[in-house]
Amino acid sequence: MTRVPPPPWKPLHIHVLFSFLFLLITVVEFSCASSQHFLTSERITLLKLKQQWGNPPSLRNWNASSSPCNWEEVICNHNGSVEWLLLMSMGLTGHIPPFICDLRNLETVFLSDNFLTGEFPKVFYNCSKLVNIDIARNGFFGRFPNDIDRLSGLMMFAVGGNNFTGDIPPAIGNLSALMYLSLDNNLFSGSIPSEIGNLSNLETLDLSSNDLEGEIPSGLLLLKKLYSLTLHKNNLSGRIPSMIQSLHLIEIDLSINKLNGSIPKDFGKLRQLEVLNLFSNHLSGNIPSEIKSWSSLTTLHLARNKLSGPIPPTIGYLKGLLNLDLSENQFSGDIPPQMSHLKLMTLNLSSNKLAGKIPFAFDNLAYENSFLNNPDLCSSASSPISNLHNYYAKSPHSQKFPPKIIAVIVVLSTLIILFAILCTMNVYRRYLKK
Repeated sequence: MTRVPPPPWKPLHIHVLFSFLFLLITVVEFSCASSQHFLTSERITLLKLKQQWGNPPSLRNWNASSSPCNWEEVICNHNGSVEWLLLMSMGLTGHIPPFICDLRNLETVFLSDNFLTGEFPKVFYNCSKLVNIDIARNGFFGRFPNDIDRLSGLMMFAVGGNNFTGDIPPAIGNLSALMYLSLDNNLFSGSIPSEIGNLSNLETLDLSSNDLEGEIPSGLLLLKKLYSLTLHKNNLSGRIPSMIQSLHLIEIDLSINKLNGSIPKDFGKLRQLEVLNLFSNHLSGNIPSEIKSWSSLTTLHLARNKLSGPIPPTIGYLKGLLNLDLSENQFSGDIPPQMSHLKLMTLNLSSNKLAGKIPFAFDNLAYENSFLNNPDLCSSASSPISNLHNYYAKSPHSQKFPPKIIAVIVVLSTLIILFAILCTMNVYRRYLKK
């Protein structure tokens, strides 16, 4: 049987094949050349940054003979271009220079915990691909620029622990991609701009330890993706917003402010809440019964307010609760026996108006200081807690007698004493006559 030879290659096919191979080689060569260009030019930029920031010993591995992509503090993309700078706690000094944006593909700059200084580094405006900025805990100062929204692609913005002053500019509410915003531990004043309520992608908001005043904008608790809200240690006043749609909140810290009114009943919707800290405000009213839905709660800190009424029994069904502080309020009545179900690490109910006997589960030395300054609160007869009254010593069914019986006892005791005195005097007279 005769074998059929393969069809001969036509000149057109050969031409197409060689053209494809030439194109492939050209692309590979261009890619290598481009990658080499990135390595060379960006290495020069990085070494200039090292010099600008005081040639710290922590960057001794940055040198002209190695690839930046092999440096621990640098992450490159697949083309060998720098995307991330991870320079936390490196001992950097000086300013952030404009040529940092010569790193054309720079997306993330982490410069926290250094000694950098100057006003807000507007040089970042020229880093067109920047999405994450962390310059927390440095020495930056001055007012925030009103055109901060020029950093339109930001997803993370952390500037806490500096010395920024003045108002938080409303333009910050235009950073629509923002997921993490931390301005804590600065010197910001004025009110919280309501425009922050426009940040629909925001998950974490930390404005704590500033000098902010006024009310909490209602829009903050309408952010549906928010899971952490930290506003503690400011001068915020007014009521806590009553309408809540931030149903994914895990942490709320509004402590050390001047908030008044009651704890919103809508807090009962927060089924994922783990930490609620309202310490040191002017809140009043009862603890809402809706707290029974806080099945994930681990910390409840309501101390130093003006809360009153009984401690709700439903608090005893928060099985995950580890830390409970209701001290320095005006709570009254008995401690709910349901609280015995809790496995608390810390408990503080001191300086209230609680009465009755403390539950057996807490009648031990681990809770010795948990009940101070509750005059009508008692311990059991065998209690090791020495700073509480003995329950049986105060019980109306033990040693406490009706007033009439007490009066009779007093009269009889007096008569017996008088009789004893008369007898003594009589014996003494007889002795003298002898």
